[in-house]
Formats: sequence, C-alpha cells, structure tokens
Amino acid sequence: MQFYTDATPCTACDGARKGQPFKGLEILWGLHETPGGLEGGRILDPSDGHIYSCDIHLTPDARRIEVVAYKGVPWLGHAMVWQRP
Repeated sequence: MQFYTDATPCTACDGARKGQPFKGLEILWGLHETPGGLEGGRILDPSDGHIYSCDIHLTPDARRIEVVAYKGVPWLGHAMVWQRP
C-alpha cells in the first residue's frame, strides 16, 4: 500500500487532475442513490491514474462502507471496505 502526503501531486492522473495535490482531489463522482446504496459512479485510483466504475454500499453493521471498483461488470470487480481511522 502506498501512502501520500497532502501535497503529493497526482503524477499518474490525466487531464485536469494531472499534477493536482491529493488533498482536495475528487476521487469519487457520478454516484446515484439507490435503495441498496450508491451506484453507477466513477472512482479514480491515484496510484496509477486509472478511472473505474464503482458502487458503494453500507456494511450490515453500518460502521463501514464497501466500495466495489470495476471495469465491465461489478461481479468481476475489486471490493474494498473503508472505515474511518
């Protein structure tokens, strides 16, 4: 896992995001609320600059969120669980 400081620029990003500092960089956008969570959005992986489709759902304990990033279909994607530090 790679860690970034607030001032680290996104050198792998394309377009307007290229060279922007990670602090304040939009990494999630276009999500739409559904009964099961948020779906149909995009997520930026700052380590390689790739943009993936994504869906976000609350875990059953309601303390964390599961983020699924994928290209193509969600069931072939990569799931991550995010929680506050």
